[in-house]
Amino acid sequence: MVGTALEVLTDGPRDGPHHGDSLRSTIGWSVDLLTAQQRLAFAACGTFIGGFTLPALEAVTLHESARSLLIALVEHSMVQAAEGPESRWRLLEPVREFAEELLNSLPEAGVFRERHALYYLALAEQARRCEEHLESFWFSRLAADDANLNLALQWLVETERAQQALRLVRALGPYWGHDATQKHHNWLCRIVDMPGADGEPDLLADGLRDLGLTCRNLHRFAQARQVLGRAGDLYRQLGNAAGEADVLLLLASVSSGREITIRLLNCSSESSVSLRT
Repeated sequence: MVGTALEVLTDGPRDGPHHGDSLRSTIGWSVDLLTAQQRLAFAACGTFIGGFTLPALEAVTLHESARSLLIALVEHSMVQAAEGPESRWRLLEPVREFAEELLNSLPEAGVFRERHALYYLALAEQARRCEEHLESFWFSRLAADDANLNLALQWLVETERAQQALRLVRALGPYWGHDATQKHHNWLCRIVDMPGADGEPDLLADGLRDLGLTCRNLHRFAQARQVLGRAGDLYRQLGNAAGEADVLLLLASVSSGREITIRLLNCSSESSVSLRT
């Protein structure tokens, strides 16, 4: 069974050194034509999924000539223009896989991935500061980089950067909105109990409050009361009256939601009994 696109064979050109070779060899032959700096920039492209912008590539490489390197990669047909709210670039999936493999073989891999995560953390926080309920430009901007934002969050969690992960989840809340409650909930469940999550109590309190909100929306009322209790305790210790008030309002809505759910269940049960009789 074919594992990745790189394992697919291609006929290739009828002449040249890569005739009849695998797609991997064809891409490798093209990469060998790059300069050392161009190869490093190509490897940096392996940190992205779904495309990237020039500022993102500059942030990952920290190279003063990132624009020139990108132009060279386009001229070598390694990178292509992509659609988006601003100028974007992408690699075909087999080429991206090769770039990622090349990246994994380099000592710069960890540094590049950290820069990738921090860039998208900064982008999400910038969007949140611009408008709590995202305007169309910022929503489109984040939507274009949805895969990169998720990849950044995954890296922060896997490397146990709890506080940065809490910041990113908080920043993405308005973008995710109600439609992504389950996704928001799953990430928060993983992050709030990570080692070091309590390093910044105000961040953790916000995370627990937001987790309580997603629990309520998912009708997980017992879990909602538990995490909101933790959030309220933290806000109280911090002297954050506004945070405490938010928690109390959420607790009230949790109790109301539970009562409504119980009534609906009772009504449903009574209706079933009456229908049977």
